[in-house]
Amino acid sequence: MKIFSLLAALLLSVSISSAQITGSTPVTAGQTVQYTYVGSAVYFYYSWSVSPQNGNVISDTRSGTTYYASITWTNSGSSTIGFSAYGQAPMATKVITINCPNATNPVATFSYSSNTCGDKIISYTATPPTGISWYWQTSSTGTLTTNATKSFAASTSGIYYLRAKPNCSSTWSSALATANVTVNPNVTTAPTISGNARFGAGTVTLAGSGAPAGGNYRWHNASNVFQSTGLTYTAGVVSATTPNYMFASAVSTAGCIGPQTAITIAIYSDPVITAPNTVLPKDAQVVLTATTGYDQYTWRNSANDILSISATNTYTATMADTYSLVVTKTGATSLPVRFTIVD
Repeated sequence: MKIFSLLAALLLSVSISSAQITGSTPVTAGQTVQYTYVGSAVYFYYSWSVSPQNGNVISDTRSGTTYYASITWTNSGSSTIGFSAYGQAPMATKVITINCPNATNPVATFSYSSNTCGDKIISYTATPPTGISWYWQTSSTGTLTTNATKSFAASTSGIYYLRAKPNCSSTWSSALATANVTVNPNVTTAPTISGNARFGAGTVTLAGSGAPAGGNYRWHNASNVFQSTGLTYTAGVVSATTPNYMFASAVSTAGCIGPQTAITIAIYSDPVITAPNTVLPKDAQVVLTATTGYDQYTWRNSANDILSISATNTYTATMADTYSLVVTKTGATSLPVRFTIVD
């Protein structure tokens, strides 16, 4: 072991006295440069170092007594590279000056997705120079560093920009502008439908709400076959409550179609009024009782005066008269139903 150490020290001393590291300096951040150390012996254990670490050794090889290292320089400044063998102090060193590249303007040709609705994808295929990144901006003076990919999803209409920045400095290039892109937002909300309930069999006029400003509605039948476009749609005679009778979707002025609403047509029965008798005894009263299950009950006398509006299905009559009742349920209103009490 002592003999091996003496031999290694002897070899190292010989190499240190004569060998040097060769390779480029100054360099530019982003460059990958090969450096060479020509020794006088074969070292079975050797290493390259960079201090301070403004670069990284990405590969090293040996050919006989010649040793090579490929170093990618990442930051501007000054670094010393060294070659060592057997864990000893560097046998040779070289000081490297790393310059920061200039922020040259981006040179790229933009392409645009062909979709009518939703985000427009702007992209390019060019590659930024070594050590420089191109960043997407929403203004010509933007300094965001959040998107350096080759494509950008534009969510609003306008002009977008590409600016270059060296990875080792905060300087920015001038902006490369895209075309003025038009973005038609997707319609993401299904419409609200009214007019889909009535008392008794008959036609219903459906009306949509919730479309974008200036938008419209597309109406489809139960088989989801398109029927028409309009703010309203009058369906045929419906005699019973029917789920999925139609489907409707909102459409923007640009023709972007949103999700559908399944429309149930509800057919309600008219209320029935009952009473224990139809004759009002002297100094007595008669309680009128209507069918339950409606949202609101409006009672009137024969002069059409409102006697009661409530969610209660009864009314107490204290005089002989012909009473009428109108009920509502989920937006539908019944025709008047009458009940007469005599003296």
